[in-house]
Amino acid sequence: MSAPPSNDAPERLLDGRQALAAIDRVLDALPARTRLAFELNRLSGMTQREIGVRLGCSATLVNFMIKDADAALESCRYLVQGG
Repeated sequence: MSAPPSNDAPERLLDGRQALAAIDRVLDALPARTRLAFELNRLSGMTQREIGVRLGCSATLVNFMIKDADAALESCRYLVQGG
């Protein structure tokens, strides 16, 4: 038997959408290449070396771009940690 629907499900759905919108705004503010490096790493699972080849830069620069994106997203961390 499944659990009954939670009364707070609509709020959680709205909160999830708000969190995604905030994350998207932060990522949109990044330089395009930094956002792409972050997305290729985090969403596509590419290594820094693979991203560097694709973007025509060093893996070290890719590492810095990913760290920059992570730092920018720190302001959104509370949205996805529930507190």
